[in-house]
Amino acid sequence: MGDHPMADTQDAQPEVAITVSAGETAELDRGPELHRSSVRIDPAGQPMRIIPAAAEPSPITAGENAHTLWSTPCDGRLDSPSVFALREEIACGAFGRVSIARQLPLKRDVAVKQLQNPTPHRQRQFLHEAQITARLQHPNIIPIHDGGPDYLVMKLISGRDLAGLIATHPGDIRRHVEILIQICNAVVFAHARNIIHRDIKADNIMVGAYGEILLVDWGLAVELRGHGLPARSRSCDTETMVCCGTPACLAPEVAAGNRSAVGKTTDVYLLAAVLYQILTGEMPFDYGGSVRDCLALALENRYRRVTHLNPLAPRRLISIQRRVMEASPARRPSALEFQRMLREWLLISENEREAEHWLSEARRHVERARRIHAQQRVAPYEDYILALECFDRVLHLLPDAREAMIERGESIAEFTALARTQEDSLLCRLLDAGLRPPRVDKGTTDALHRNGEA
Repeated sequence: MGDHPMADTQDAQPEVAITVSAGETAELDRGPELHRSSVRIDPAGQPMRIIPAAAEPSPITAGENAHTLWSTPCDGRLDSPSVFALREEIACGAFGRVSIARQLPLKRDVAVKQLQNPTPHRQRQFLHEAQITARLQHPNIIPIHDGGPDYLVMKLISGRDLAGLIATHPGDIRRHVEILIQICNAVVFAHARNIIHRDIKADNIMVGAYGEILLVDWGLAVELRGHGLPARSRSCDTETMVCCGTPACLAPEVAAGNRSAVGKTTDVYLLAAVLYQILTGEMPFDYGGSVRDCLALALENRYRRVTHLNPLAPRRLISIQRRVMEASPARRPSALEFQRMLREWLLISENEREAEHWLSEARRHVERARRIHAQQRVAPYEDYILALECFDRVLHLLPDAREAMIERGESIAEFTALARTQEDSLLCRLLDAGLRPPRVDKGTTDALHRNGEA
């Protein structure tokens, strides 16, 4: 299953080098910041080389502390929709920089991602991201307004990424699962068009201030053709690298460089890795001391037990996470089935919360009935009837609630014994049949007594 303690992996992988910028490489035996970033990993050759693909922060969140101001040259007409006044820079990385911009004719703010250090190869890849994202018009996918070989104009969202929400509100599991369910909509939509994202993670899930939930950063996305990953991208005519993604949450087939095994269920594995982070606060392989360690852990699907990191994690969610993070792609469900599992858990967990309330009420009425009967020697019919009503509510919400079944049976036995001491034959017949008498007031209770005496 892959949830074993970490083992020594120093000899498991070849030497790893990281390309930090053009012409610069660095040995990396430690580097938690990088192994949480999106990378392109080339498994061919010795040593293994890792080239950052999209290590910059998310491109669409407007920061509050931005301060740099500048504007673009206005070469065309000022009323052209492609004229933008660049304002604050909100993100910058090795691949590109992102700025808030004002689209002058429409008088709206947008996010503009610009390619840094452009080369023909980088421009083709950048255009590929623009084309893939533009084709996926869906409420949970970042909208593209315009794009080209060295720029991308997107909707500007003020909000936070899911990783930040998990870090600041670790106990809000229900809300985070609801967000993940919305992201499943985007993935199902993309999969229906044979497009896989390949870098789904909490950092790439944006939650806007007004309820927007968006899957962003489609820079590693590819269109599937036939079985497995295509050798070349159709849109940018470049080699499609197999080992792409974030080392701390790679699917095993990606870490292995198994081109034929990479597909839609690779994205489903990553969705489950987000669920793992929701439950634990960490990415599955984030405990590796280096990128090399993360790759070795991902290859063998060795993540730490959820209960080791969070003993209070909901057991049903853990079961879902373990089932979907299977090492074998063939044993994983589809994104739609994973979404159904999460929705079912939400419903059951809501029922469990309500059932817990009614079980507590049932116990309160039973204790009150016992106390009244012991102290006053009167028949507390009403409390027993209310207790049975509460037990029935529990069993309606959770038909397999064994605890409620047992306690309901015990309450009926007590109630029946009480009814016999009062010689209430009608009530005894109802209870012997396992039926719950209707809720009654004092007048109806007196009528039951008279019927019993009759």
